[in-house]
Amino acid sequence: MTTTNAIDRSIARKQAGDFAAALAELDAAIRDGIDLPRAHYQRGLTLVELGRADDAIAAYAKAIELRPDYVKALVNLAGLYMEQQNAELAGKLLKRAEPLVGPDDAVFLCNRAMHRRMIGEGGAASATPSAPPRSRRVRRARGPSSRAVC
Repeated sequence: MTTTNAIDRSIARKQAGDFAAALAELDAAIRDGIDLPRAHYQRGLTLVELGRADDAIAAYAKAIELRPDYVKALVNLAGLYMEQQNAELAGKLLKRAEPLVGPDDAVFLCNRAMHRRMIGEGGAASATPSAPPRSRRVRRARGPSSRAVC
């Protein structure tokens, strides 16, 4: 690897499928104080890939603590809360993110739509409020080429 930045190296390692090495790079970046909000955000993405949702929640929360306007972290954390059926916390995060996102942010728009269905606003969910919620895969930003599918 020719990249010298630990965060960029972690992204390259994730793309190669080596999530454990990516996590080690991010832990080193955090230990060394390198772009801490971004390092914690990337750590959250990596932990999600490793199936460690609770640790990912903590990583996204730390990124937001360090940079309260970190839109991707806000939206991804909301997505994890929706996966855990915590509509209240997801809604608060999406409300914080809404004035910060661009008009075409597909991940935000998808998560907001799923949140609205989750709480019974709009769509088929409001027409049949007694129906049990369907399981949905919440899409999160994974990088510059992210695409959301609702």
